[in-house]
Amino acid sequence: MQDGKITARSQQDHNKIGLRSERIVFTLVMVDKPAMKRIFLITVALLCSLAGCATPSAVPLTETILDARTDTVGAAVRYPAGTARIRSYILTMVPGQETGWHRHDVPLYARVLGGELEVDYGGGTVKRYRAGDTFLEAMDRYHNGRVVGGGTVQILVVFMGAEGVSDTEMRK
Repeated sequence: MQDGKITARSQQDHNKIGLRSERIVFTLVMVDKPAMKRIFLITVALLCSLAGCATPSAVPLTETILDARTDTVGAAVRYPAGTARIRSYILTMVPGQETGWHRHDVPLYARVLGGELEVDYGGGTVKRYRAGDTFLEAMDRYHNGRVVGGGTVQILVVFMGAEGVSDTEMRK
């Protein structure tokens, strides 16, 4: 170290061990004896591993965004019989657009990616969904969604159905 600055040698040590703190590099350079350097490096590695900064976690972090047994109107979720068929889409709706009255005969997972949607489930039940909201859409119940606000709505929809079973039925 010269005049309070880290030298090229200490910067090489810094790059070699992958530490980014100048204070740690400075301390490492000031430890002269090889045995002391080893002890220091082991201590830093141990502290980093305890703090989670030395190695990535063996298990990825998860955040639960939906854990449900009922749909958005309180009905129990049930899966259709038969061979499973999972389909997913990004539904995009422009301001003022409506879905039209329809129902789903299979469970439908929905995550609003952007915008704001209001869904009328009939009988006075109306719900509003915004970006980040996640829900299981009503099954076997006609409903109509419409864009509210001035922006486009995008929703990730995942139908958890079966071969030969319609995902969506429009009201006739």
